[in-house]
Amino acid sequence: MSFLTGLFSNFWIALLAKLLFVALFIPLIGIVLTFSEIKLSAKMQHRVGPYFAGGRWGWAQPIADGIKFFQKEDLIPTNADRRVFVLAPALVLIGTLDVSKSARRPTPEARPAMAGAAVSVEHRGDRRPSRSSSSGRRTARGSTTGGSG
Repeated sequence: MSFLTGLFSNFWIALLAKLLFVALFIPLIGIVLTFSEIKLSAKMQHRVGPYFAGGRWGWAQPIADGIKFFQKEDLIPTNADRRVFVLAPALVLIGTLDVSKSARRPTPEARPAMAGAAVSVEHRGDRRPSRSSSSGRRTARGSTTGGSG
């Protein structure tokens, strides 16, 4: 045990070990999840699934897909602005991530501050009778308005 402790006390060896772990572990997880997704979708669609790459079970299909992905070339039209054509997917991704970030629910600490800003919304499809004896409509906070109670 002291040998490993002494070995990993060197910064460069510890860094190399961590980088190797990440470089091998993350692609392995990706391969396993891709294979599972391919097999699951094949089962839901009543197909055999990947069959040829890697033999009977198709275990090498995610690796073949990765090799195919790296061999693809970027085709940029001659009259297109090269920078815009290359950066457009990144801009769409940034916009998508920004929207998903702002669409998150507020934290529990922020909810009391937002309670005063509640707006009464009537849902036209919600025709269930209220729990109270009054026949009024529901407000945003769950109480009823109108009717005799």
